[in-house]
Amino acid sequence: MAATLWELFFVTVCAVVALAGLALVRRTRAIRQMETHHEAAGFLIGIVGLVYAVLLAFVTVAFTYLFQLSSLRLQVFMTAEVVALVIALSKPFAGDVRLSPEPFQRQLALITAQSAR
Repeated sequence: MAATLWELFFVTVCAVVALAGLALVRRTRAIRQMETHHEAAGFLIGIVGLVYAVLLAFVTVAFTYLFQLSSLRLQVFMTAEVVALVIALSKPFAGDVRLSPEPFQRQLALITAQSAR
């Protein structure tokens, strides 16, 4: 039960940090500067962020219940490993096996052309 409370606390702290970062960006950047990238990039970043958050939460809870972790130190270590794994896999455009940006650029050009009509 205590491990689940710590997980809830961890997720809450991450959400607060993300919202604070959003507030900081909104205060330091002009609206016109953000408008040029808002529609396409904001939607995609929101989906990717949601997928990673759900994946992290699911794997953390699965580790807790499948391995019957009773030690808080071990739970923190396992959660840190999961976070490190998510961070390591969060760069799809770098490394030996990477995604090419050309399909995304073509789709962005199509969306821009359609919205200009």
